Amino acid sequence: MKKHTFMLNKKTVQIFLFIILSLVNIPLLMAGKTSQKLTDEIAINREFSALCASFKNQDLQKRVPALLGFIEDYPNYILAYERLRNEIFWHSEKQLAYIVFNRLIENEKTSAGGYWLLAQLERLSDNYEKADDYYQQAVMRQLHADSFLSDFADYYLYSKELRKRLSLIGIKKTIPDNYDKFSAFFLYKKQDYARLEKHLYYLEREGKNTDSCYYIRGLLHSLRAQYPQARACWNALISQAKNTKNKYKQAQAYLNLIASQYDSKDFTKSLVYADSARSLAQELSDPYLSAKSEIMLGDIYNRTNNYSKTLVSSDSLLPNFKMNHDYRLLIIFYSCLSSANNRIGNYIDALKAVQKAEIYEQKCGSSELGFYLQFQKGQIYEKLKQFEQAKQIFRTIQKKLISDGDTYYRYGCLKELGDIMLHEQQYQPARNNFKKALPYYESLNYYVWGRIARSYFLEKNYSTAEQYYVKAHVATPQGDMMIPWYDLRQGEVALELEKFDIAAMKLQAALKSGLEKDDMELLWEVYFAIGRLNFRQQNFSEAINAYRHAIVYIEKVRKKLKLDQFRIGYFIEPNAVYEHLAEAYLQRFQAEMNPADRDSLFHYSSLTRSRSLQQATADRHNKTSFLRESEAAKPYRQLQQQVAMQQRKLRTLPDSADEQADSIYQSLQILRLDMLAQKLRALESRDEKIPAIQKMKDIFLAPEKVGRKLAQNNQALLHYHISDRQSFVVAITPRETAVIPLTVRADSLEKQADKLLLPFYNVTEENIDSTIFHADIAHQLYQQLLQPVVSQIALPEKLIIIPDFHLASLPFDLLLLDRAQKSSYTNQDSADYAANLLLNKYIISYSPAVKTVLQDFPALQADSALLVIANPTNDESEYRQATRSGLRYQIAPFGKLVSLPNATIEAKKLDKLKVSVKVLRHGEGTEAALFKHYRDYKILHFASHGIVDTVFDAFSAVALALDPDDSTSDGLLMGYEIEGMDLNCDLITLGACETGRGRAVHGEGVLGLPRIVLSGGARSVIQTLWKIDDEPASMMMPLFYHNYLIEKMDKAEALTVAKRQLLRQNKKYAHPFYWAAFTLYGDTGHSENDGASFESLAKIIVLCLLILVISILVFRRIRNRRVG
Repeated sequence: MKKHTFMLNKKTVQIFLFIILSLVNIPLLMAGKTSQKLTDEIAINREFSALCASFKNQDLQKRVPALLGFIEDYPNYILAYERLRNEIFWHSEKQLAYIVFNRLIENEKTSAGGYWLLAQLERLSDNYEKADDYYQQAVMRQLHADSFLSDFADYYLYSKELRKRLSLIGIKKTIPDNYDKFSAFFLYKKQDYARLEKHLYYLEREGKNTDSCYYIRGLLHSLRAQYPQARACWNALISQAKNTKNKYKQAQAYLNLIASQYDSKDFTKSLVYADSARSLAQELSDPYLSAKSEIMLGDIYNRTNNYSKTLVSSDSLLPNFKMNHDYRLLIIFYSCLSSANNRIGNYIDALKAVQKAEIYEQKCGSSELGFYLQFQKGQIYEKLKQFEQAKQIFRTIQKKLISDGDTYYRYGCLKELGDIMLHEQQYQPARNNFKKALPYYESLNYYVWGRIARSYFLEKNYSTAEQYYVKAHVATPQGDMMIPWYDLRQGEVALELEKFDIAAMKLQAALKSGLEKDDMELLWEVYFAIGRLNFRQQNFSEAINAYRHAIVYIEKVRKKLKLDQFRIGYFIEPNAVYEHLAEAYLQRFQAEMNPADRDSLFHYSSLTRSRSLQQATADRHNKTSFLRESEAAKPYRQLQQQVAMQQRKLRTLPDSADEQADSIYQSLQILRLDMLAQKLRALESRDEKIPAIQKMKDIFLAPEKVGRKLAQNNQALLHYHISDRQSFVVAITPRETAVIPLTVRADSLEKQADKLLLPFYNVTEENIDSTIFHADIAHQLYQQLLQPVVSQIALPEKLIIIPDFHLASLPFDLLLLDRAQKSSYTNQDSADYAANLLLNKYIISYSPAVKTVLQDFPALQADSALLVIANPTNDESEYRQATRSGLRYQIAPFGKLVSLPNATIEAKKLDKLKVSVKVLRHGEGTEAALFKHYRDYKILHFASHGIVDTVFDAFSAVALALDPDDSTSDGLLMGYEIEGMDLNCDLITLGACETGRGRAVHGEGVLGLPRIVLSGGARSVIQTLWKIDDEPASMMMPLFYHNYLIEKMDKAEALTVAKRQLLRQNKKYAHPFYWAAFTLYGDTGHSENDGASFESLAKIIVLCLLILVISILVFRRIRNRRVG
């Protein structure tokens, strides 16, 4: 797995310094003191330090009165006000804060400080109107302390209302003596460094070079990476603080020195400075100052790979952060927490932390901090394989920073986009990105070289990868977090080059580091590589042991991912470990023939199929209720409405409005991503424990249990495992289980399947009559996939296929049992191959996973049978008529819908079924009508057009009619709306085009409408794999429903028989293009069998009672005859 880490370089240091050094809002007095004033200052500082030291082992009730007494004696000593505030906030005593701060404003001498504290309290409570008033009152009372002016400048930038009420000119008139200091802070907070330079030069020229100017100069030196000058500044400030006996300013200056060491990576000195600050905090009995020191230590721990120490430190601080006025401190705290969690694989905790930091960043209004946090978030999304969101973030940062002249983040985004290209297998473009970023990474070139090496490794150019990894490893500083990763990567390269001794040495070095740091992400990859090494050396038991160790760490991370989207994304790469483990068990099973190994390979292979689907189904009701009703999901619901309105605009635009359509579509894409982000944020706000998910465990799936389930309907299950290493199928029947090796490999299978199916995918109304069916490939695939099974075990007629990733879109019923007379056929050719179609021998259905086959469904609540949405067009005169029967197809983003006249004919046939049917035709088929009726019907049937979004299945849709009375209705049943329907139905038929297509993902299968339908609560779905011809579809589907609803066949048999009937009734539709697209996905049974077991038992009981009664009557009659 690739690494995306926010690396340390000059610009990073600058940004961190901006965050950290901004925490220190109190400039230190440098000079200009008279001897008497200095003496007085020393005396007061000593007295205050002694007071603070006396707080040790005292509770808040004693500290507050003592601080109030000190403030009464020294009303201009601002440190006392800050200590009072920090004490009360630290203990989250909000009511006490109101009482104490209001007491201060009652005294004229302490009112200015009191109003400032009240302003911070109201700001903390989001009462900005009162905060505006209190800040203004503090200004009017001439509060001149540097810490106040710094804080006021920060809030003034944030509050638009305060800027309207109090202009800069007004501030200058109110505080003429301190306006120059305020201006310096204001320009610094605004990041207007050019004007700040001029302002500072002006103050120096005019002899107004105040202490504040020296302080800000130190900050500017740090931001400009002029670290020696910055260190000289902070050391001078420490000397001054020691001279004045001001321990608070000493501690704060030590914190500044910590940050100024980042450039030299001299973390030993940084730790010494942090310890000095912490010691002073302990001496002053100040928990808040201690917290600052701990946070700075947390950042150092991250930079020295001691992530567990950061987490332990953070856990101890969190309870006291309920009330904290220092937003910048909170930003760096949550940012450090996010980095630590991200590095050890706790991605959701990392995302939560960065989202917390964003909340405080918004209250600061600093764009520089915003870019830093967005960059962090983009890296987390990358780890979770949410590449579209990550790309959107990185491209937005790039665009915004072009005008600012920033180079680090722009080129950092270039590097991250290169990492995404690696996942998309665009290796050369990725290398181009890395090489462009290389000059801007200075001493971090070793990291970029590592990414270039990774691109060559994934491209299987192992020799070149080896050269770059050696280069990267040599250049990496000792102790850097990339050292163990380069050990791992060099071990993987050595493994591929069959340098097994070197591979073992490198992997052991990486393992040692991973165990020391408990780095879950590193550990699963190391154990995975160790497993592969042992497998290559035929040590199958050792390989199994290593793979199972890797799985332990994968499951630890996966169990924390509560969102379906994140579970799927995270599992894309770790999925390979389960595949390799199944293959290792296969090798050992073939050698030892131990049934336990056979069962284990089946279990672990089954864990590579649709695991998230089961969890999403279990959480369905809780999730839909939360998104529909909770306050946290309100922004998500609002964005849903905005998306619908934009989509409605697209559907109602005239064909000529191309420019307007493009503009709407671009804004729609942004809205959609924002909507997904809001959904994720809302769902993550739920309680940590979600019972439906917490109770789900990966119970060992024994083949015998599956066999007993299959015996109920005399079915067989074929579980395929296809890879480039070894392929096999687990065949389970009611009588036996067999593991059958296959000769086919993933790469050749994909080529064959593509050649077979691409002519069907590329059909248009113009070329439909020349669609090619490659009969030779259809027979070859039968020989490779099914004939090995048939040659070993007896299969029943009914087959349930659990397809591998590489078989996700292959309909088995078009395969041929024998070689056809010709290699290929068009629609115009005689279908002499028809008798050999698998369709005519087997009844085939598909299941996403073994657990779906074993699933028990809740009882259906609906009484009526079938709801049909047919040809949902508003005004047929608006739509182009097809020149022939027409295709049901995917509508373009700006396109009109072609009317489907045969869908209307289909609906009329369905309406004549002798069951309860409701048909919504044309303009009746609106979203409102669907939502009104769908809960009353067991089956929902859509004969319409569709939209397939290959990136996000939530944006796939079935087209409905526009509602003229609802401006927020887009006439599209979106994937995310299906998720929210909380379905309880037997079957949904998606008769639109290509509804079975989507993005194929390792470990989950095809992400598309069918998966959404199943996760939404439907038992099964009939899907289409390509564009379907309207006429044969309108003929076949009534046959299916007759077979299912009238003849009482199960769903799989009803669909298969309907296809056979279509072929017999009209030979021109023998070509597989016309019927093979329709596949049944999910439960195969009949809804009327729900209560079969109970009813059978009831019948037996009644029969037994009847026999008993008859027996009693007969016995009595015989006895009476004997008595008579």
